[in-house]
Amino acid sequence: MAKKRSSKKTKKYKCELCDKSFSTKRGLEQHIKKSHKKVIRVSKKTAYIATSLVVLGLVAFLLFLATSGKQEPSITITPTPENQTVVEPTVTGEASLKMVVLNDRRCEECNIEPILESLKKLFPNVNIEEVDYNSEQGKELYNSTGVKYLPAVLFEESVKDDRNFIQIQRYVKQAGDYLSLNIGSRFDPTAELCENGVDDDEDGKVDCDDEDCSSQYFCTKRAVPEVELFVMSYCPFGTQTEKGILPVLSLLGDKIDFKLRFVSYAMHGAKEVNENLLQYCIQKEEPDKFLDYLECFLEAGNSTGCFVKANIDQTKIDACKASTDQEFKISENLNNRDLWLGGRFPRFDIDKDLNDKYGIRGSPGLAINGVKVDRFRRDPAGLLATICRGFAVQPEECTQELSSTTPSPGFGFSSGSTGATGGQCG
Repeated sequence: MAKKRSSKKTKKYKCELCDKSFSTKRGLEQHIKKSHKKVIRVSKKTAYIATSLVVLGLVAFLLFLATSGKQEPSITITPTPENQTVVEPTVTGEASLKMVVLNDRRCEECNIEPILESLKKLFPNVNIEEVDYNSEQGKELYNSTGVKYLPAVLFEESVKDDRNFIQIQRYVKQAGDYLSLNIGSRFDPTAELCENGVDDDEDGKVDCDDEDCSSQYFCTKRAVPEVELFVMSYCPFGTQTEKGILPVLSLLGDKIDFKLRFVSYAMHGAKEVNENLLQYCIQKEEPDKFLDYLECFLEAGNSTGCFVKANIDQTKIDACKASTDQEFKISENLNNRDLWLGGRFPRFDIDKDLNDKYGIRGSPGLAINGVKVDRFRRDPAGLLATICRGFAVQPEECTQELSSTTPSPGFGFSSGSTGATGGQCG
């Protein structure tokens, strides 16, 4: 008698989000659409690197926050799970997959090692070739693919045959003979670089004389730079940056015109609205005592105790709070949920015009000399270097050495990590 064939199918398609396995690729696709629809989305907000590229949109933002560094021209791939011994991956029949990374050695903020690490884990059999835009091969590849911004992550068409292609399928588009992975790149290699003394786009204008550099804050230098830091008073990343900038403000003193500004909505409830208003009025009415109050507040968030410790005039502050509340409808915006931003957060409109001018969307945000600074470190040394680029003639204080250790997010003056940056409320 002939043996009956087993009807049980081998499960070979594994979901990277929940470890469930499926016998067909279609079954895996339907499962992801139903069970993980909200997880798979591209976001421009800050997040941390995950081992799955389902969150690739979030990882992409880390590209512009990571510390720049020289990368190897080619990489041999071996997955390295955290806290585990490195082992060779189990290859399940897929052929070697080729990926090309087109980058530009002139770009100081184009280190995509975090993204490459995620790709290594998703595609264990990938071979990565790195090509510099400034080479003949790089220029040819740039023109033939039609990509505009670098770095560009380019897969050969064979990636479609890989069982994990579904994880990145939404984020790829055709680029010549390749599939280009959208990682939110913003570096235009054909534009003028604004501080290298070279006419990069060969239009006869160098650096800040070129129109391409008009949006760079360091091209609008002043004798006394204007520095505006935008925060939410209870945002842990806002307080992190405030702790980082305090030593800079102490060092530079009246050589800069510093103002603490407030994001035009509050994510941390009534306590944040009230603290924002209080800090605004202390800065306005008692400017010589404001930094003492702020430093005390950043220690533990003890607003009442710090108010007394800084010996602030209660009568002045009460009058300021009353008039400011009336002018900007602070209480009305807080108490009427119909007026809240997106129905979720009360508006705080004191600095709304400046938020709109600079395109501030969250805490922290920074503007120097009337121009938004897109990327900046949060440690004292990094903030000093950023601010000093706004001087027409840098003072001696700009040569001083400050700590390069980033303060921890939230209250308290414990240390974070060296040169670290990232995280935003909003």
